[in-house]
Amino acid sequence: MIYYITQTLINSANAQSVQIRKTVESLHQSGQVTLISPVCELEAPLNFNWVKLRLFTYRGRVKYLNFLLQLLVNYRHPRMVYTRDILVALLYVTLGAVVIYEAHQKPSAAVNFIVGFLKNFQKFKVVTISDALRKYYLKNYKLPNDRILTIRSAVDFEKYQNTMKCSDLIDDLLPVPDQKILLHSGSIGPGRGTDLFSGVLKEFPNIVILQVGGSDSDLLLLRNKIRNKRFVTVSRVECEDSLIALQLCADFSLFPMSNNVETAWCCSPMKIFEYAALGKPLVSTTVGAVSELINEQNAFTFDSDQPETLMDAIRGVFRENSITSIKTANLKTIAVNNTWKLRAETIRLFFGEH
Repeated sequence: MIYYITQTLINSANAQSVQIRKTVESLHQSGQVTLISPVCELEAPLNFNWVKLRLFTYRGRVKYLNFLLQLLVNYRHPRMVYTRDILVALLYVTLGAVVIYEAHQKPSAAVNFIVGFLKNFQKFKVVTISDALRKYYLKNYKLPNDRILTIRSAVDFEKYQNTMKCSDLIDDLLPVPDQKILLHSGSIGPGRGTDLFSGVLKEFPNIVILQVGGSDSDLLLLRNKIRNKRFVTVSRVECEDSLIALQLCADFSLFPMSNNVETAWCCSPMKIFEYAALGKPLVSTTVGAVSELINEQNAFTFDSDQPETLMDAIRGVFRENSITSIKTANLKTIAVNNTWKLRAETIRLFFGEH
């Protein structure tokens, strides 16, 4: 039995919560798994064993300490633990469990100290979400190769293949019919490339940018900044099926992350895998660890510091019919090779399950 233990509130729509939920669901499909996390309200039905711990506070370090104390008192028995929380890893390694710690970025000073201690235990293993981060851990902690593995984020590829696009979701949003829809999903924070949107809309009067996701306040600020009716936003979608149906309405996708994002060097964005599953062309930067997935063979690439290269890349999508088809087919293999099912199977094998 694998125990996925996290202090994250699973009802959140952020990428971390979604990634954890998808990982646990996939582990459940291939064997026994239990999720232990703070109690929360989640409308979507879940079919795996879920232990919800009620905390007396859900804020800050006190929340974390309360969570750890309950684990120590009531849940000392797990023998295989998967976690993104370094103190959870520390607790269960010292209790004798096999622990896989999933790392997503360069460790803070505190995490650095704990990893430096845990590396001495044979039962401590590390999963990194990119090769760049794996190299960092190998260089700085001298972990044996067989105790550290790259397992990237993933996508529910079959669901993307079995879902039909729903034009009704988008038709009412389009200012003018029969325009090309450029999809951008997820964060619109600093370094995410939203400063390029106005230039795209000015250069291409036949393009509508569809922004899916982002907080209401951030979207309002961005709409007021862009002030163009061809910039269309959808902050929330009722369910995953509706999200996929909406994404499938796009003609092509945009991933404009720049090196100004602190984690660009080691990231594994879920949206890359979603874009790949759409079977549509992708216009993207190749910053940091993104280059481990995206290149000239599967996308129309550009430099986020040179806006004119973005315009050239978009023109390439419209101009190169045969090349566009080849790039899109190559891109799709990223989704085929990085499904949640395959991710779960790899995690089980890393634990030593056969």
